[in-house]
Amino acid sequence: MTDTLEFSARDTLKYVAPAALAAVIAFVAFTLIGSTPLLRAMGLSAAVAGVALTVRSMGALMSLVGGLASHSAPRTGHKRAAAAAPRRRSCWRWALGRCSH
Repeated sequence: MTDTLEFSARDTLKYVAPAALAAVIAFVAFTLIGSTPLLRAMGLSAAVAGVALTVRSMGALMSLVGGLASHSAPRTGHKRAAAAAPRRRSCWRWALGRCSH
């Protein structure tokens, strides 16, 4: 199929293919393994593709690995991290250290 493409289109396909593959793998992992809603999984997959395209100057393999590494990195709003964090009081004086209750 790529034999019928023009030279510039073939170069574009070679440049974008690792990022697209990383995005597809991330989307499948988000939806099947993580049971993420489709719209959120599509947005996160687009972010993975953006990271993979950013790292593309280092090579195709590093682009794929970099995209998937950003996919598997822990997020800041993780349930375990939220459970381990101390609960904040709702009093505005607590932030100033003057809350008595």
